[in-house]
Amino acid sequence: MSKTKTTPYTPIEIGLVSSQYLLDTPGDTTYTKDQEARDTFEQIIASVPAPDPSLNKASGSAAPRGPPRRVELSDCQWWTLRCVMKLVEGGYMIPPIRGPDKGKSPVEIVTNAPKH
Repeated sequence: MSKTKTTPYTPIEIGLVSSQYLLDTPGDTTYTKDQEARDTFEQIIASVPAPDPSLNKASGSAAPRGPPRRVELSDCQWWTLRCVMKLVEGGYMIPPIRGPDKGKSPVEIVTNAPKH
């Protein structure tokens, strides 16, 4: 039997979003999946395009033809930063009021967060 050693994650408080921008829909606490943004927060997050598929594909067709294209590398951390930037720009997210990043810009916090 092998044991896998994992490093525990330390949560990072990025910032605060007022509950006025969040809609808590009544329900029976069962998980649902839908494509409709239900509040301001979800509308902003949904407006940020998801990252493109990985450039490091495990399988696929033959190599592309022609000169290599210049692409912007994007991943989940890239997407999170773009979401936080939009929330801050719109005035929907403010800096944390406690903890080690108290008063720091949410964009700065995400930019300086550990990578992968």
